[in-house]
Amino acid sequence: MKTFIINAARGVVSQKKKLDIKSKLIGREWRMLTDEQDIAAKYIFLKDGKLLISINGVSTYSQWQIATDSAIILDEGIATFLYKVAHIDDNLIVLNLDGTDSFCFLINDTSTSLTKATLEDIQWYLYRNCDMDILSLEQKHIVELERLKIEETERKEMEIKRKEEEEEQALVEKVCFGIMGVMAVIIVIALIISTLNK
Repeated sequence: MKTFIINAARGVVSQKKKLDIKSKLIGREWRMLTDEQDIAAKYIFLKDGKLLISINGVSTYSQWQIATDSAIILDEGIATFLYKVAHIDDNLIVLNLDGTDSFCFLINDTSTSLTKATLEDIQWYLYRNCDMDILSLEQKHIVELERLKIEETERKEMEIKRKEEEEEQALVEKVCFGIMGVMAVIIVIALIISTLNK
């Protein structure tokens, strides 16, 4: 199984909620993410513990079994691997080779959102949709720049709002002073008229 070594993934652990691995795995064709364009690898998990691995249409049977609530064992004939399930949903399975920073990604062949996904697409999908950070340093820099840009935009919006509120307050004060001035004039006129009428 093709694995990607992702140093940024240290500390990534399986999702805390109990994973229903079996229902997600069985009955779907899972395409293995690979950076080699000429290799099409599919994994089909069967109910009887068999695993059909098809590479460019050439298929072999292997074995699989659930080890724990968050781990599976894949016996690929040549070797047996223990994978921690770091993430699983209807579109994507992220398997972490136990004790390493190596990850493999299985994409549901019917997934519309990840049809032609690259490793970078998967990293962003996990970050944005699954609260899982396996971004590269460059991607983390992009996230930081986006955060700073959002903060700057929010700061500018707050500054504009503060100025608008100050202008509105100044206008209210002007209107109040104007009304008070008019009232004072009316009172003075009323006093003059009442004095003249006496």
